[in-house]
Amino acid sequence: MGAVLMFASSRMSWRHQEIIRAGASHGFPDYQPHISLTKAATDVESIEPYRGKIVLGPEIFEELRQD
Repeated sequence: MGAVLMFASSRMSWRHQEIIRAGASHGFPDYQPHISLTKAATDVESIEPYRGKIVLGPEIFEELRQD
């Protein structure tokens, strides 16, 4: 199992719902804002949780790559 940094964001949750209402689809039952760190197997018990501020850049829309 890989590692992700999960966090709460009402703004991102609202934006996700707005995009779904506009016709987007997704393959997951629930939405949880997160940043994917790695797909590699990770011992999450050895990682210290990040507690700082997260600053993200603007949204970028692109065609979906099937690979």
